[in-house]
Amino acid sequence: MFAGAHTALVTPFRDREFDEHTFRNLIDRQFDRWHRRGCSGWNHR
Repeated sequence: MFAGAHTALVTPFRDREFDEHTFRNLIDRQFDRWHRRGCSGWNHR
């Protein structure tokens, strides 16, 4: 059973190519917003 909160990631493309720069920015942004607020995606008991 899943517990806690998990976020979805999208895979960004630019001109039909994987956009690594944007992908890294999305990961950094999600980490900053969720982890900083104490949300790790796991239900620690």
